[in-house]
Amino acid sequence: MSSRRRRKFSNKTFTQHITLYVLGVRTCNAPSSLTISNMTNCLFCKIAHRKLPSEIVYEDEKVLAFKDIQPKASIHFLIIPKNHIESIKAPQSEKVVPELISAAKKIAEEKGIAGYKLLFNVGREGGQIVDHLHLHFLAGKPRQLP
Repeated sequence: MSSRRRRKFSNKTFTQHITLYVLGVRTCNAPSSLTISNMTNCLFCKIAHRKLPSEIVYEDEKVLAFKDIQPKASIHFLIIPKNHIESIKAPQSEKVVPELISAAKKIAEEKGIAGYKLLFNVGREGGQIVDHLHLHFLAGKPRQLP
């Protein structure tokens, strides 16, 4: 028997990690043998550069917004900078956060959404799974917080 510790995953979690691994994405809880940590393999960079399909709801020269594939509310979009910024902890995030919030306001206006929630998950301890700065836009009936 191997002396290496094995991580336990639920079937759903394991399937999510394998799916992200196949897409070449680093995840926070994936076994280290499955993690990839550079921006050329970033899921959101691939979406921003149209290397992966997504349902885009808003785009301008610096920002892209698309539907979350695992929504936590009946309306759940992710708003990202097109340039790779790993987290809100990064110094360059201070310049782009106002652009993400502005995009959220435009999306709400265009879609006629009167009330919504904006949320950043920061770092692994804060629930950030993908290492690319993103703002969650949630509206409608909640399912659970991301």
